[in-house]
Amino acid sequence: MEKIKHVLLLLLIYMLTSCKSAKQETVNQNLETVTVTDMRNLDGCGFLLKTVDQKMLIPDNLDASFQKNNLKLEISYKKTQVMTTCMAGQTITLLYCRKAK
Repeated sequence: MEKIKHVLLLLLIYMLTSCKSAKQETVNQNLETVTVTDMRNLDGCGFLLKTVDQKMLIPDNLDASFQKNNLKLEISYKKTQVMTTCMAGQTITLLYCRKAK
């Protein structure tokens, strides 16, 4: 009985880790290129992300290492309905972020 528990546990761990990599591949296929824009001079705003079609995105979780004006990033995100004092764009939560190649 103990061996069966160990085998099931190992199988469960294997399944969980393999699902993670499949999710990562999906995220990488849907990346959008944006430019970090310093909007701290606009009341209530910070670093926003400008899309290729000039839409502004307000990330609620942009890491400090990416808060550099004109930095190109590749991101995946989901829209949120979070209230903010910055009224310059759509609020988002970043799901994935890396420097653009």
